[in-house]
Amino acid sequence: MKKLVLILFLLLISSFTIYSKNIFFKIEGLENEWETKSPMPTKRTEHVAIEVSGEIYVIGGFDISGNILKKIEAYNIENDSWRTVSPLPISLHHTSIATYENKIYVIGGYTDRWMPSARVYVYDIDTDSWSRKSNMPTARGALTSQRIGEHIFSIGGVSIIGVTGLNEVYNILEDKWKTKAPMPTPREHLASGLINNTIYVIGGRQRSLTSNMNTNEAYNAIEDKWFKKTPMPSKRGGITASSIGNSIFVFGGETTTKTFDNNEQYISTNDTWIERTKMPTSRHGLAAISYNNSIFVIGGGREPGFSMSGINEIFTPKELQVNIKEIIVDKPNIKNNRSVEVIPQPNIKNNQSVEVIPQPNIKNNQSVEVIPNKINNETKLDRSHNPSEYRANEISNTTNSERYSNFLYATIIIIVIIIITQVKKFLNLNK
Repeated sequence: MKKLVLILFLLLISSFTIYSKNIFFKIEGLENEWETKSPMPTKRTEHVAIEVSGEIYVIGGFDISGNILKKIEAYNIENDSWRTVSPLPISLHHTSIATYENKIYVIGGYTDRWMPSARVYVYDIDTDSWSRKSNMPTARGALTSQRIGEHIFSIGGVSIIGVTGLNEVYNILEDKWKTKAPMPTPREHLASGLINNTIYVIGGRQRSLTSNMNTNEAYNAIEDKWFKKTPMPSKRGGITASSIGNSIFVFGGETTTKTFDNNEQYISTNDTWIERTKMPTSRHGLAAISYNNSIFVIGGGREPGFSMSGINEIFTPKELQVNIKEIIVDKPNIKNNRSVEVIPQPNIKNNQSVEVIPQPNIKNNQSVEVIPNKINNETKLDRSHNPSEYRANEISNTTNSERYSNFLYATIIIIVIIIITQVKKFLNLNK
């Protein structure tokens, strides 16, 4: 009887806690999700990489001597082999990358002496040659880029005046740029993933290894709006990420004392995080590239700061029909996952010509020097963007009165169960 009462009490506490906290799952049964492949010939860090037609192109970064690289190496996935292709026109590190119709777009980054670049270079795989396109309006390094249709969105990073949340979009067909709604939380050394035309920007930092963040903000390009999502379980910068289906996997990172082997999966359909099998080798300044149902995690430094490697490890996530090992409920409440209202911008479909925007001043943009930008207080939960995706948000925004009602109902049910059990025991004794 005592055991039964104890179990019922624990269930009671759990019923109240689950309604009060954001749930993060740890799961078991995911062994052997990693495999080691042929290492990259040039050990490097702070590079970018992308897959086109079964080859992964690794571009820029630092080599083991500290030189900024022009060199590009292509990894053939089927043959597990490497080759060298035409180098970048200039040496770049902390740049960003996207691909469109057998061409690779390299946007921004740092040049010599950590000067942010606004240049856009395009590599034509068919001709093994480079060309120059219109400059990004704001020179930035340590940014992230994602392509949606014929548009490439370049977000965050560091401009000449500091960490920024800038969101500038490049029209590939017109070779023109526009400015869109800025990311609410300025960040650099961040990562991003694309799911169903929504860009999720995760983690990053603000010019210091001690300022790592777990922020997760989603950008809807059609509405030109940002939405707060469940934060990443760990605070990390110097990371990389890649998408498979409705999930984004975030790898690596660094602090002042160590590099991370973390591998955390964000599931967009229910706004939930899962801890996956850790990377065999902890690293920062690395690159992650999806191919079919696997992710190649290449290069990066094994030690904080200036270190490099040619490590090439492939992660193939198993199905999630496994036993739950642990439920961690001591996480931030999801009640703050509200849509962020921003000033409407022209629809992307208009593709209107615009003049190149000059370097923004501190008053009129979202750039900051280390101090994070505060989200507008006039916010509300968006219920029209994607009903299934935001269902978890609405559930998690349960009010205090609803939580106590659930607690009360659970208490009554448990009391009834105890009474029935005692009555049965009494009847059995009188037989």
